[in-house]
Amino acid sequence: MTNKGVYRVVLLVLLVMCGVSSASPNRQQGTRSAEWPAEDVLFSLPSPPKDATQSALFGARTPVVPIELVHNYLASRKVSLDQIAQDRHPIIFVPGLGGSVLEAQLTGFDYHWSCPKHTDHYEPLWLNIPNLLFTRNCFFEELTLNYDPAANRYSPRQGVHIRPRDFGGLDGINYLSRVLGFPIDFTSYFSHLIDALVKLGYRPGVELRGMPYDFRMPADMVDAERSWETFARLIEDTYRQNGDRPAYLVTHSMGGLKMAYLLAQMPQEWKDRYVAGLVTLSAPWLGATKGLRVVVSGDNLGAHMGDIEVLPHLDIRQTMRKSGGAVWMVPEAEAYADEILVQTNNRTYTGAQLADLFASLDPDTAAIYGHTRNQSIHVLGPPRVPTHCIYGTAVPTEGRLRYGDSFDQNPGLLYTTGDGTVPLKSLSYCQQWASTQTQPVTVKRWPGRSHLSILFDEQVIHEVLDVVTAPPLRPISNKLPYSSINLFLACFPNSPIFGLAR
Repeated sequence: MTNKGVYRVVLLVLLVMCGVSSASPNRQQGTRSAEWPAEDVLFSLPSPPKDATQSALFGARTPVVPIELVHNYLASRKVSLDQIAQDRHPIIFVPGLGGSVLEAQLTGFDYHWSCPKHTDHYEPLWLNIPNLLFTRNCFFEELTLNYDPAANRYSPRQGVHIRPRDFGGLDGINYLSRVLGFPIDFTSYFSHLIDALVKLGYRPGVELRGMPYDFRMPADMVDAERSWETFARLIEDTYRQNGDRPAYLVTHSMGGLKMAYLLAQMPQEWKDRYVAGLVTLSAPWLGATKGLRVVVSGDNLGAHMGDIEVLPHLDIRQTMRKSGGAVWMVPEAEAYADEILVQTNNRTYTGAQLADLFASLDPDTAAIYGHTRNQSIHVLGPPRVPTHCIYGTAVPTEGRLRYGDSFDQNPGLLYTTGDGTVPLKSLSYCQQWASTQTQPVTVKRWPGRSHLSILFDEQVIHEVLDVVTAPPLRPISNKLPYSSINLFLACFPNSPIFGLAR
């Protein structure tokens, strides 16, 4: 067997092992419990729940056959493909942290003798599984940014040029990794939603477009060279390309905040013309304790083979501490001002004291945190477009990190309720926009769906299809539509009947 053949065999064996570890269909999802604690109560567990060991990238995928999903959808809604085609609006997908394929070109990258110094063209970097497995040190060094706190400027390592793959297309958001041209199933991302919409007649690159971005960058950047205006130009181009039809922005996780930042910069006339609606899945409006852990001590993002970390948590920490996008996702200081988020043998840190925590860790991280506070959702305000907020609940979610004397070790955890990654307090923040904007706001909670599994759940996909295939909702007066169950929850927040859905 040739060396190339041996490499392929070894790679396939490793991928199979990683797939079994990271995406086993036997991993249970969060479940509702009759003893589920209240939202503001932290609780401990004898061992981490299986959902908590999964990440927003490597959690279990629910197998969905697009043609069956679409058949079930059409049958349950009693509609035809012709009816859907009559008033079809384009859709732009916006991924979350780690959800965009990044590609790099090397022009004199001089880090280690084992690392390539030059490449003829752009090649996949995140998430390039072969590079991660065989040249891990090179992989993380290429990903790590330089940060100038005086200018608040991010730049790549010398000789490294990074951009999101296929901006405006779908290849940068459907699967995060491919080997020999074939997508790796356990790195699927928006693929289920895209496949379902293609079966409904939507055309990739025309009515279906992607908005990948360099997730290491802060809210106002697409990558190291392009600012947020590039997002706006893509939306305008999609509008013109589809006969002056406004687009739905379908986001996951941090993508919701990226679009909230964009919309906050645009005049209302622009939003009314170009945006049919904002559909957010699992948006961490107020940040997440798990995001804080990524910066403080690192996280392997659920990528492991048994006890072996494919993505070592300390390597992730080194990269994320220089990342405006990652620091942006820590809990918002104002929302968690009095809540203890981190405790050590020596002291505790509340949301109001996170600046002190970051100052003790890394001066660059402290400076980045200071800038990202000016881009919080409290500063940005409501999006002022029709908004559909969808998220999972009733999954144990990190609420407090407990360290000993070092931040190099993984912390002990206290849990709250949420989607396994984002606490309910953060997920549900969007519901208050029902009284602060004149555009309609709908909120849908899905008990037992985790941060990632929501993208692969047939019922949730049906929910998204209901939104994007219907005529856009129009602005109304100050009071906005809630479903009857949401109205009941608003009036009787402590009801024992509906408490589990909150």
